[in-house]
Amino acid sequence: MPRWVTRRAAERGSGPVTALMGMAILALVFTIGITALFAAASDERSAAMHAADAAALAGARGVLDDAPQAMAPGFVTPAEIPLLLGGGVCVQTGRVEAFNLARANNATLTSYCYNVYTDTVRAEVRMNEHNVGEGPATASAEAATTFQAASCVIDPDFELPEEEEPEEEPPPDDDDATPTPPPPPPIPDDLETTMDCGIVGLTIIYRYPENRFFFMNLAAELRDRDPRLTR
Repeated sequence: MPRWVTRRAAERGSGPVTALMGMAILALVFTIGITALFAAASDERSAAMHAADAAALAGARGVLDDAPQAMAPGFVTPAEIPLLLGGGVCVQTGRVEAFNLARANNATLTSYCYNVYTDTVRAEVRMNEHNVGEGPATASAEAATTFQAASCVIDPDFELPEEEEPEEEPPPDDDDATPTPPPPPPIPDDLETTMDCGIVGLTIIYRYPENRFFFMNLAAELRDRDPRLTR
């Protein structure tokens, strides 16, 4: 067979091979680009989730730090404890702490609520910058303070002693004599017991002058508590 025939046949065969190689290279470049975009989007979503987690935990920490002062007036029954903490489903206690942690993670706090009755702090954030997608990544997270204000229960073995009725003075013999008023009863000592608010063994005392319960060393107890993420 002449050489020119062989050469032309080889040239005809190299055309499809070159085209296939070009298509393979384009497919590879496209795959790498798509993978990079998905990775960048995933990184932005992860950053938003991290910022939301940090904001929710910071808000819960703010609630715990504020609780001792909020409890200072004392309470007559455990049902008053949620009211002392704000008594709502979207209390703003801890918002400043959540805002600061969101900002520290290059995000903006867009929504914040502390539900006293479910012990839930919810934070929503939006990232300040974005490189892919139609807009900045957003995320939300929920945390619990672990101080369950709506579930507080006094030790069931604790009972307040019944007040003693003052003894009646006998009538004076002389109708014109002024009766001597009875002396005031002595003020009983404070009574100590414990309370379970999701945190077992919180010390409380009952003070008779005020006829109210008060937490003891609550600030120290809550300082050692770590809020936890719930969602």
